[in-house]
Amino acid sequence: ASFDKIIKPGQTGKVSANVDTSTFNGPIGKAVTLETNDPATPSAQVTIHAVVKPYVEAHPAGFVRFQLLQGDAETQTVTLYSEEEEPFEIVKVESPQEWIKVDYKKADETQIVPGVCNGRNAQYRVTVTAGGPDAKIGPIADKVRIVTNSKHQPEYLLSVSGVIRPAFRVEPSGVNF
Repeated sequence: ASFDKIIKPGQTGKVSANVDTSTFNGPIGKAVTLETNDPATPSAQVTIHAVVKPYVEAHPAGFVRFQLLQGDAETQTVTLYSEEEEPFEIVKVESPQEWIKVDYKKADETQIVPGVCNGRNAQYRVTVTAGGPDAKIGPIADKVRIVTNSKHQPEYLLSVSGVIRPAFRVEPSGVNF
């Protein structure tokens, strides 16, 4: 924040505050406390309210979550879009694991998510398939790196989380292994 250091009695001063929103998404509120030598109001608080929208967004969310048994595979899809003025494109995707497969393509008319984009830009369906015979038992906590042509947000990280549990099979004797 910056402010006028001296304000004469009966005059008006100016306070300016900036909020770095680069690590925020959604509604935020940040407070600025003003301390004065005015005995009637020695301090006051001003709150800045905003809704931070990223340049590249995912619908329904910026993550996929898997609950798998070892050897099984599952697929989930999110839609990526941008409300920037320039035409939006996904340039490439990078998977963090060989057993996490990622594919993407422009959404066709039947796949467009209504009300989430400016209508001028393409929406992309990003399909993530996790699991299979090479997936290890344990927690999943990775990020798929999506490179876009957005000059403001050239990289989008899609979180992949969940767990792969051991698969049990029943032997003819009725004992679980």
